[in-house]
Amino acid sequence: MELEFALATWVCYVGLPCGLLAAAISGRHNAAGTGLILGMALGPIGIVAACFADGRRQCPACNGRVDGKPRLCMHCGSEIEWLGGHGRVREPIIDDRVAGNE
Repeated sequence: MELEFALATWVCYVGLPCGLLAAAISGRHNAAGTGLILGMALGPIGIVAACFADGRRQCPACNGRVDGKPRLCMHCGSEIEWLGGHGRVREPIIDDRVAGNE
C-alpha cells in the first residue's frame, strides 16, 4: 500500500509538473513528446535532458537542423530532395556550356 502511495505522490507532485515543463521546453524543437516522457520518468533530470532533445530534420550536406521539409538548406544553401522522412542532396545538373567547356 505504501508503494502505491509513493508512486501516486511521485506522479502527481513531481512527474506531471516536470513532464509538462520538459514538454514545453523541448516543444520548440519539435520534440514535445520526448520531453514529456523524459520529464515524467526522470523528474528534474528530465527537464535538463529535454533542453538537448531535438526532433528537427538534418540537412544531409552540412548536418544543420532545418524545420519542416525545406527545398533549400538555410545553412549551406544545398537543394534537398525529401524521400519519406529522409533527405538527400540533389545533385546539380551542370551543362558543359554553362561550365565553359564548350
